[in-house]
Amino acid sequence: MRIISIILFFFLLGAFFIISEKNLYLTNNQDQITFKNDYTFWITHLSTAVTKSYVTLVGNVVKLEWLPKDEILGNVTATKKS
Repeated sequence: MRIISIILFFFLLGAFFIISEKNLYLTNNQDQITFKNDYTFWITHLSTAVTKSYVTLVGNVVKLEWLPKDEILGNVTATKKS
């Protein structure tokens, strides 16, 4: 529940930031359209950045050598890849 509250707070903070930076009045139809376009642009780029970060993180984790080099652990022997 706490994580959901933090995420909602983050999205609301982003919305308030867009409204204040663009000096929008949401009672005006043109400002509502501007807000909708800017907010969806922000959400889209935010999700793209987060996705790229996760892909990079997972890629780096996969590339790691997880077994110690040249040591025998039980029945598993780690060897260098050619």
